[in-house]
Amino acid sequence: MEFSGTSMASPHVAGAVALLLEKQPGLSPERIKSLLMHSALDLGFDLYTQGAGRINLLDAFEPQSVFIYPHMLAFGSVDRQVPHWSKTDTLYVKNESEYSQSLSFETKNRLPEGTSVSIHPASIQLLPGETKAIAVTLSVD
Repeated sequence: MEFSGTSMASPHVAGAVALLLEKQPGLSPERIKSLLMHSALDLGFDLYTQGAGRINLLDAFEPQSVFIYPHMLAFGSVDRQVPHWSKTDTLYVKNESEYSQSLSFETKNRLPEGTSVSIHPASIQLLPGETKAIAVTLSVD
């Protein structure tokens, strides 16, 4: 018998959350989710199979100098009645370090044919404490 899925992952995630809160009691739920998702190990499967990937708690414990939120973008449903559909959502990137940060963004997941993602701006400079918005557009032809 093989066990997999959300029911099997939930106790592991709950334990990881408890350990993160023990180390840093003031973490918000959004921050915890971001730490777990952004430090997850990509298993090489699609998003629907693996989600963000396998929890990597050691990486989640490492101090994060950049906080990206929300943890996931939502583009809604594709309107198949139009020849070209696109929707833009926004990511926010906050520099939580004492130093300036240079960041660049790219997509690394394989997309279905006729689908593209654009990121604007594709690179940014952040001063300490500064937050900038990044527009991410999903297009389907």
